[in-house]
Amino acid sequence: FILVESEGVSGRALTEYLADRGILVRFYSSERLKNFIRISVGTPSQTEPRAPVGPGVVRPRKPSANPGR
Repeated sequence: FILVESEGVSGRALTEYLADRGILVRFYSSERLKNFIRISVGTPSQTEPRAPVGPGVVRPRKPSANPGR
């Protein structure tokens, strides 16, 4: 699994956006994780997107200097 933090949009909104495009991820409603989604990782055929997501949805960012925070 990959835990991804969303910026500028809630995890719930991002989950709904992706689901509308056929991409299923896990959203957590707890206060600590409400801006995160969990992405499952599998084989390339299992994880290949079935529909375009759109520009600007996924943007890599540098790892945190404090990974435990």
